[in-house]
Amino acid sequence: PDPWQQAPDGLRWEISTTLDLAEIGPLDAALPAPYPQLVTLGTDQDGHRWLYNLEEAGVIRLTGDPNRAHDYARHLVAELAVHPWAHDVQVECVRIAGEAVALNPRRVRHHDTSDITSSVIADTVAMIDRTREAGLDIATGRATLHDDPLWDSRLLILDTSRTQLTDQLARLLDGHARHAGTAIVLIDSAEPEQDCGAQEIHLTSDGRLQLPGVGLDLHAAGLTKAELAGCAAIFAQADQPDVEAPDHTEPGEGWRAHANQAGQLRHDHTLPRDQTPAEPATTVLPDNDHAYLQVAATTPDDLATLAPHVPTRIRGQLERDDPTLDADVNTWFDPHGDLPKLMMLGPLTVRVAPTGKPAAAAGRRPYYTELLAYLATRPYGATTEEVADAMRIPTDRVRKDILAIRTWLGLNPRTGRPHIPDSRQTQAAQARGKAAYQLEEVLVDADLFRRLRARGEARGPAGLDDLRRALDLVRGTPFGQIRRGGGAWLSDGDRIDQILQCAIVDIAHLLTTALLAEGNVAEAQAAAELAARVAPDEDTPQLDLAAALTAQGHQHAADPLLRERICDRSDDEDQIPAELPPRSTEVMNRRQWLPGLGTRESA
Repeated sequence: PDPWQQAPDGLRWEISTTLDLAEIGPLDAALPAPYPQLVTLGTDQDGHRWLYNLEEAGVIRLTGDPNRAHDYARHLVAELAVHPWAHDVQVECVRIAGEAVALNPRRVRHHDTSDITSSVIADTVAMIDRTREAGLDIATGRATLHDDPLWDSRLLILDTSRTQLTDQLARLLDGHARHAGTAIVLIDSAEPEQDCGAQEIHLTSDGRLQLPGVGLDLHAAGLTKAELAGCAAIFAQADQPDVEAPDHTEPGEGWRAHANQAGQLRHDHTLPRDQTPAEPATTVLPDNDHAYLQVAATTPDDLATLAPHVPTRIRGQLERDDPTLDADVNTWFDPHGDLPKLMMLGPLTVRVAPTGKPAAAAGRRPYYTELLAYLATRPYGATTEEVADAMRIPTDRVRKDILAIRTWLGLNPRTGRPHIPDSRQTQAAQARGKAAYQLEEVLVDADLFRRLRARGEARGPAGLDDLRRALDLVRGTPFGQIRRGGGAWLSDGDRIDQILQCAIVDIAHLLTTALLAEGNVAEAQAAAELAARVAPDEDTPQLDLAAALTAQGHQHAADPLLRERICDRSDDEDQIPAELPPRSTEVMNRRQWLPGLGTRESA
């Protein structure tokens, strides 16, 4: 049915990739994909990506240039490790793509010998028998949910000499490809042998992929061994324990001299919460830990990290080093303020001051806004080359783009200088000894947020007002709605977007904990709800929200929230609830939320 259209050759059905998926039909993520071994071959001269169903071919030979053949083999294994439609595939790699195991050890296994072939043959024979009994091919069995057991899929990829078992499997698949649920990929680039009815994928030394059977000649997909290892290392970061927000990369001035990149006071400015301070000190949560643990969704580690003792002398130092904070905050919230405003704590937006010229950014606002955000995250300035590299533009275009933004922002009414001065006349240029672009007196919500956090932590209980004001600046997930294709520079370095998101969650949690202890439940719930919108995949805001609901006597609302957003949530494609993180388990056990049958006392 529509919107599918028959292709002119009468052999294919076509659909536009620009269509909304809702126009095609409902998607049930729990259903098995009919073609789980769909992988990329490469791209044609028009940039179209061509996919290939390995199961349909059954037996595939990679021939041609050995290096390119191995690169392509790694790519297809990596794809099957991460594609959402491949969650039922078991990939057995023999002496190839061992780096891909770290991408998804549930799907990918690596072997030094081809002994696994006998197990693959046994499973394949069982699947062929099953499809014969059902009287249908395996793709139809998946699509119609025929029969109870899953219609599993297996791929065996070998970078070894063939054996009698591998040839036996190849002959088996040659006669039953659509009924086996199995494919075998043989890397025959060095010593091509008898093809056993295999489909040939030929790789050339100049990076082309040719499929002789259908006349395709594409730019080949591929991953080197180092590239695949790099991909695996990135994925492995998800399993690493939480780390502290990084310090500033260069010696800081003003508030940066006292706080890390999340606005949290540096360790050398604090004293342990569980020890009596040796000098006058205060903390934003002054009661004993028990007062907070019994009403909030927090832990002793949270309290030690977010509410340590702070010497009173630090407050004085911080206020002296950031004397304009209150005036800047007032200007930010003044609709008639005289300075331009850059909003990064939510959809990336710029509001120019009365001296600005909005027409200068007409038709280019998303790009100019991103460039301005890049400069705002470089407090020590950025050279022409650094701007060009970050924005992926030629160096000779940087000056033109900066000039357009300079016109857009207008003159600073307080100094008469542009908000982006001549790159040779900035403080950054003087410090670095070379020309560097730098913003002057452009208000940035992310900076105000961190300045308020630092001062709030130093003020003790009175600092809660600063923390409230900090949350008032938040409108959504940091750097939301950045221009399509932009923001690549955010991945370089310390990921300021993620640091800011974590900072929002921290402050919302700290404020929620304090407010619940005070009995200010409505405001506590509002803070938790804000954090949940900013970081919907984080447990901390959801647990805070449950604590606020519980404090209001709404356990009937807190229980389903805990089940759906904490206990039954899955971050994987199999939709199976993951093991609870230790912190979530600790909080739920202490609050006795959703106790399991095994934890209940017998009558």
